[in-house]
Amino acid sequence: MRRGRRLMTSNVLEVLMPQPRSANLPLLGARTIVAVLALLLLAAAAVPAAPGSSGRSVGAESASAAADEAALGALPAPYSGGDYLLVHASVGVEGAASYLLQAAYRGIPIYGSYLSLDRPAGSEELIPRGEPRALPEAELSALNTTPSLTESEAIAMYKAELARKLGGPIGSSPVDGDVPAPKASLVIYSFGGIAHLAYETELRFTLPELGDWVGWIDAHTGLLIDEINRISGMNAIAAASASGSTSGATSVQAAAAPIGWGKGYNGAQQSFYISSEKSTGKPTIYQLIDTTRPAAIKTLDFRKPSKSKTRPEGYEYIASTAKTFADTAAVDAHVNAKRVYLFYKNRFGRNSLDDKNMDILSFVHIDSKTMRDNAVWTGWAMYYGEATGLANGGANCTSCALDLVAHEMTHAVTQYTVGLEYRGQSGALNESISDIMASVMDSDDWEIGEDTGAASRSLADPAKYGQPASMSEYVDLPVDEKHDNGGVHVNSGIPNHAAYLTALKIDNADFGLKGRDTLGRLTYVLLRDRLLSPTASFQDARDAYIVAASRLSGLTDAQKSKLASLVSAAWQAVGIGNSTNLIDN
Repeated sequence: MRRGRRLMTSNVLEVLMPQPRSANLPLLGARTIVAVLALLLLAAAAVPAAPGSSGRSVGAESASAAADEAALGALPAPYSGGDYLLVHASVGVEGAASYLLQAAYRGIPIYGSYLSLDRPAGSEELIPRGEPRALPEAELSALNTTPSLTESEAIAMYKAELARKLGGPIGSSPVDGDVPAPKASLVIYSFGGIAHLAYETELRFTLPELGDWVGWIDAHTGLLIDEINRISGMNAIAAASASGSTSGATSVQAAAAPIGWGKGYNGAQQSFYISSEKSTGKPTIYQLIDTTRPAAIKTLDFRKPSKSKTRPEGYEYIASTAKTFADTAAVDAHVNAKRVYLFYKNRFGRNSLDDKNMDILSFVHIDSKTMRDNAVWTGWAMYYGEATGLANGGANCTSCALDLVAHEMTHAVTQYTVGLEYRGQSGALNESISDIMASVMDSDDWEIGEDTGAASRSLADPAKYGQPASMSEYVDLPVDEKHDNGGVHVNSGIPNHAAYLTALKIDNADFGLKGRDTLGRLTYVLLRDRLLSPTASFQDARDAYIVAASRLSGLTDAQKSKLASLVSAAWQAVGIGNSTNLIDN
């Protein structure tokens, strides 16, 4: 599709969904989208107008719906026999709408082939952003789209492949609790110039190592086509073996939660909610479990696996016989998890990391070669390695730095929203978004991890830690584990610096907005409204931030226009310029 082409659309979604929302919609063909919108319009006609409404008539909406049907129906098919699938739709409080479509062939989604459509508030114009990834028609026409293998067979084959790679059977110990189940879905995956019908297969496990992998298994031959390690591009840890169980009747306190105290690594006394457990004939035990909110915050000791039914996560909770806790690593992990939860809840109304009130689990005291001096989000929980100390070439602590914890937990928010793939530019954006939100939460400076004694990145000065600050310095690396999945921790310096410059330009412009706060709002809107596809490039991110500028509530049109110009200038300064007609540079 030619960039900048404008398509007409109706305001039917604005009428039906006047409050900000972000819906996960079923995958639907473009012509099905039109039919759905038409049905929604008929339903809207039966809804009486609200007092003080704009007074748009049903007849006017019908005319807009006709234009909308013509526009969506006129979307050129990406391929002969192809269509678009609706991945996501979002509508803001002021009526701006965005749609993420994925190209498909014979109903099967094509990996990495996305098209975004945006409708500004108050407009009836639908503006394409980006282009679907093109595959040669000859590749597709020769493709057998009927799989020879089932999803279960693909999962089994990928498990066998990873077992050979990692040196042991893939799975989870009985003590490891609710590790997400494997899943596989059909996609068309182009690799080495050949289109494959493949199962995109996701495996999360604790044996023989802690793992979060995605692999593409040929749906006819069962061969592994490609794969990604999604745990920060690093090797994982060995899971502890089960030992012992808790006996005796127990009861967990359900009344008002007690308050505990403890010092973190920096020596500051902190207070936090805890839970108590009483076993028959034994003293009360206090645990680092905060159940005062819909999403519980639990901190567990990785050194102490448990088979007890009262420990569904598979490990003992950090515990004390008094309401004071001396485990500094656990106190820091517990308090910082709460702080990140409250940041997203209070600032953006987000209900935990998945926006569905998932519990936040933190496992501390992981003492393995690959996890020492590290903190990682595994796809379902936080894991903190033991710190070896700055004097030994490591870090002084791993859970003590709010920005480090915020960075890792923001990977979870990204996972549950835009789902950026962890390799190449999309992987660098994944890292950058975590750095950006970490810098918004920990606003003392623009560095990441300085409280551990071993800072690793600076948004203000990427070169300080060996990162590029502009596209002229981009480091082109092979996309494999040995090279950081294509340099995701290296090239993140470029969007990081664009973000820093955005905040700086906002502050210097003096037009009623605060730079760091506005940067956080822009980034969250980008995530919430899914303005990026999973395989987004730096250019896509620049365009998405400009669209996000038009979505911020409480701003005048003049402020939105000024903000979009500043965002554009910041990205231009790092060598990423205009690719669409979203804004005039």
